[in-house]
Amino acid sequence: ELLTQPGSETPTGEEVESMILTQRLDQALIVLDGQGGWAGETRGLLKRSHGIECELFISSGVDGTWAEKMPLQFLNNRAKMWWRFREALDPKSVYEICLPPSTRLRAQLCTPHYLIAGKKLQVESKEEIRKRISSSTDEADAVLMAWEFRDQAIWNVLNHVDDIVERLNGRTGRPKGVSDELDDPRGGW
Repeated sequence: ELLTQPGSETPTGEEVESMILTQRLDQALIVLDGQGGWAGETRGLLKRSHGIECELFISSGVDGTWAEKMPLQFLNNRAKMWWRFREALDPKSVYEICLPPSTRLRAQLCTPHYLIAGKKLQVESKEEIRKRISSSTDEADAVLMAWEFRDQAIWNVLNHVDDIVERLNGRTGRPKGVSDELDDPRGGW
């Protein structure tokens, strides 16, 4: 299940930091929506107070990537993220994606329209989506950002140096005073 909170309950980075610390397991990669809001503050708090590195996803960024099956370039990172996840959900793809059982998430994933302008592929803006459905695609954006950073998350898990030998030698790769409980808030449950 997706854990969500209305913006009124997360007015600063401190509330978001608290949500992350109480839910994060196994040193999972944290990706924050860096386009606006409190991502920078949250990222700074997690780094300074807990030694936790976060990734920022900047949806307006451009890396010049082209779609694989069509001669179209993505307008920005947001278009690339949405289009690639759309392709991954195709039953003919090699991916077996299991989504949380959420009708809201399903509706958000099915909502955006795609536009082609010249050789650029873009996804409908969040503002236009909000006008049509009276809500944002925040839950879908979170799932798509997780998908976009999946390779890095897997790499981090497979190459994590904080193994049992390091722990026995007193080297955990964390700043002093940062305990294992932060990475397993449910105590191994």
